[in-house]
Amino acid sequence: MNRIHLVLSILLAAASAATVGAQTLRTDTVWHSTIGARSVTVVNQWDASPLTGAYSVRVVDQETGAASEIALPHARGAVSEIRHWHERVIVIVRKTATVVDVASGAVVSEFLCDSPEFFEDGRIVTYHPILATGEVDPLTRIYELGPAPN
Repeated sequence: MNRIHLVLSILLAAASAATVGAQTLRTDTVWHSTIGARSVTVVNQWDASPLTGAYSVRVVDQETGAASEIALPHARGAVSEIRHWHERVIVIVRKTATVVDVASGAVVSEFLCDSPEFFEDGRIVTYHPILATGEVDPLTRIYELGPAPN
């Protein structure tokens, strides 16, 4: 009798896992641009609510067709701002800013920020850092997405 319970438990667990795995994820394109010879798209994949989704940056080299996907693991919630400067994309979701280098396909920086403001050319962003306590630092910081043009 114990074997039957064990087998039934295993079958029920497998059926439950299959149901969870079979949930359909929705994919929303949040932003798209062409940067050099690359098509760059920020997407949000979610099931129950877009605010609980997982963001990523998809990069396709238009010359070779090579594709990559860069996960933004700490980006949860509504997108506040997306900008790019040359081969860098900054995605700000709620208070988390993630900087992606599309040429290398890597996250190069991530920081918590409040009240971000971009310079006219988009290369520099000023912001107030969020401290470990959750409070907003009154001092303004500067982040450069790349070197100044020559």
